Amino acid sequence: MKTSARSLKGWEKTYRRWSWEIKGKRTKVTCEELGLPESEWTQEGSRAAAWDRYKQLTNQIALEEAASHPLATEIAVLSERHKIAQLLGKPDAADLAAMVQQLETNPDQVLRDQAKYQDGNPEGELAVLDIGVRERIELAALLEIKLPNLNAYALNALFGSDRFDDRKHQVENLDTSKTIGEAVKRYLDGKISDARLGNRSAGGVDNIRRYLAEFLKVVGDAAGFQVITFTRWEEWQRYCQHHRREYWKSVYNTSKTFLSWCTQQELVELPKNFHNKITFTFEKPEIKTYDDTTIIKILKAATGNLKLCLLLMLNCGMQSKDISDLKKSEIDFKAGTIRRKRSKTKDKPNTPTVIYPLWRTTLELLKECLNQDPDCALALTTKSGLKWNFREIREDGTLKRSDNINTLWQHLEKKIGKIGRLGMLKKSSASKLRNNLEHADCRIMFLGHSDRTVADQHYAAITPQRLAKAVKWLGDEWRQN
Repeated sequence: MKTSARSLKGWEKTYRRWSWEIKGKRTKVTCEELGLPESEWTQEGSRAAAWDRYKQLTNQIALEEAASHPLATEIAVLSERHKIAQLLGKPDAADLAAMVQQLETNPDQVLRDQAKYQDGNPEGELAVLDIGVRERIELAALLEIKLPNLNAYALNALFGSDRFDDRKHQVENLDTSKTIGEAVKRYLDGKISDARLGNRSAGGVDNIRRYLAEFLKVVGDAAGFQVITFTRWEEWQRYCQHHRREYWKSVYNTSKTFLSWCTQQELVELPKNFHNKITFTFEKPEIKTYDDTTIIKILKAATGNLKLCLLLMLNCGMQSKDISDLKKSEIDFKAGTIRRKRSKTKDKPNTPTVIYPLWRTTLELLKECLNQDPDCALALTTKSGLKWNFREIREDGTLKRSDNINTLWQHLEKKIGKIGRLGMLKKSSASKLRNNLEHADCRIMFLGHSDRTVADQHYAAITPQRLAKAVKWLGDEWRQN
């Protein structure tokens, strides 16, 4: 769980001090010891300074533990080698990281295994800390060379200089400021700027951030662009294909877009197989919907703003963001309709502007819950005047999101029991239309999607009258007209 000053506990009001147990060690610090004036000797007044001291103590204890570790020297050596291997994009970087973790978490077992091997016990596990030594011992055995001492010095004398020294020299000649991790930060900064200018959605930027984090896990945050070789790119393609999830297709495509941007920045020369097309096979998720009985039950239990939001999802195919973005100018109370494009594709020229006829209950609640502030263009807001659903990029580049409709939905579930996901309401309407022979071809218009076929685009447009008839049929089925 992410911690912060706000989550810091341990305040002792009587003594005006903070008390913590860190790694089994009890530590107490008073407000006076924190260097605060008496006016700030309160929990809230001293919280920020206490948080800084808490982090300082935590780091100090962690360093003390690391220094007292029985394999501290080996861990330091392997950690450095891991960093160098990652920077150079060597395939053994993952093995080195695993070895560091093994030494840190289970040193006693490592020492026992090492002692068994050094005693000549054939059943003892080969647990030499230096994987370069391990490989050279195996090579010596293959060549039937008898080694009097199994150590790095003897092996270096036999096989040549230590490869880790060679790697260290390679790193010294690298421009470490041009790492893939640094390029990702620059790339994301540009996307964040686009989002703040309104040219890109905050959610879309957050998706890019998450996809590139997956890419960095594999290639290494500290790696230079020389790791993007023919073989490495082929491995990355197989890695993404192996997961058999649509999510990983997005990860792969985002990594390609990022590296194409890097070529414009003259950071990388792409391998010849970069533009090779690959096929993703994954199982489509099951489309889950509510049956008629459940929908009638949900609408009967919901009240006020929540009921209106649920009706808009069923009546107009809306999602939370559509409801949050709905403007007063898009509602015609006299005609009883809403005329708008779906929020997700409002800037795309091929998606339709749809006129939705409103059911009787939807129209009544919309009049009742309408925002009465003449200076506010939004039709529906929370009691405090905020949007029902919003996403924005924080200063640190992470996503801040709020979905008040989903919060009300969760309260409803506590009242009537677990139901399912809120997004299933829109799917329920579209699926019901699709399964009705008379109204099946209205579902694309209802969802606000662009036409799928050439015939739909040029010869067979769905008229507003046909959609109105289909939507009215839905309302009759769920007793809302």
